[in-house]
Amino acid sequence: MRLWLVTLRTQLWWGFRRSLLSRRALIPLLGFLPLWAMEVVVLVRRQNPHFLGRFFIYFNSWAYLSILLPLVALFLAVSALQDDREGGSLVYLVSRPAPRPAVPLGRAAGAGLASILFALVFLGGSLLLFAVWGRFGRGEKIVGPETVRAFLAASVMGALCFTALGTFFGAFFKKGLLVGMALVLGWELAAGSFLSQAQVTTGLRSLLATDLSRQTALVLLPETLRLEVSRGLPLPPGTELTGLLWGAAQYLLVFLVLAVLAFSLKEHPYRAREN
Repeated sequence: MRLWLVTLRTQLWWGFRRSLLSRRALIPLLGFLPLWAMEVVVLVRRQNPHFLGRFFIYFNSWAYLSILLPLVALFLAVSALQDDREGGSLVYLVSRPAPRPAVPLGRAAGAGLASILFALVFLGGSLLLFAVWGRFGRGEKIVGPETVRAFLAASVMGALCFTALGTFFGAFFKKGLLVGMALVLGWELAAGSFLSQAQVTTGLRSLLATDLSRQTALVLLPETLRLEVSRGLPLPPGTELTGLLWGAAQYLLVFLVLAVLAFSLKEHPYRAREN
C-alpha cells in the first residue's frame, strides 16, 4: 500500500509539474486568446446586458465546453505519457518495482489538476471581461453568481472526463493526440449534435462527455434562465444533477480502467527495451 501511495504521489506531481512548468503550457494559453478576442468583439458591438448574459452561456457552452476544454484536457493527458515514451524514460519507470497501474493513474491525476487550473484561467479571464464591461460600460451586472457556479462545475466535470479519455489514448495509441482530436472534432461534435437531439426525444442518457458538461451547466442555472437558453442546448426532460454525476463517474471509471489495462499490456519492460 505504501508503494502504491508513493508511486501515485510521485507520478501526480510529475504530471502536474510538466503540464505547467514547460513550453507545453503556452499552447492552451494561446488557444484562449481567440475566444477572448471574440468575446471582446461582441461586448463592443452589443450593448444589451440581457443579450450579453445569454451570449455568455451559449458561447461558453459550445466554443469552450465543447471544443477548447476537451482539446486542452486531451492534450495534457496524452502528453503526460507520450512525452516520456518518446524520451525513453518510461523504460525506467516500468522496470522499477512499483505498481504499474499507479503510473497512468498518477499521470491522469496530475494532468486533470492542470486541466482544471487552465479551465479556471480561461473562465476567470472571460468573467473579468464581462464584469469590467458591465461595470464601466452600462453599469449593470451581466453574469450572475449562479452562472459562475454552473460553469465552474461543468468545467471540472469536462476536464476530468476528457483527461480520463486522453490517458487511455496516450496509453494505447502511439499518436494518441491525433486520435483524440479526431474524436472530439468528428464524434463529439459531428455525431454528438445528432445524438444530443435524439436523446431529447427519447430520454436516453448521453454517452458524450461534452453533453455531460453542458447539461451540468444548464441544470445548475436558475430555472428562468435555463428555460430561456435551453432551446439551442438540448436538455432531456427529467435530467438531474445526480444522474449527470453518475454518468461522469461511469465515464471516468471505464476509460481509466482501459488506460490501466493498455499501459500494463503495452509498456512491458523487456518489450520497451527492445523498441
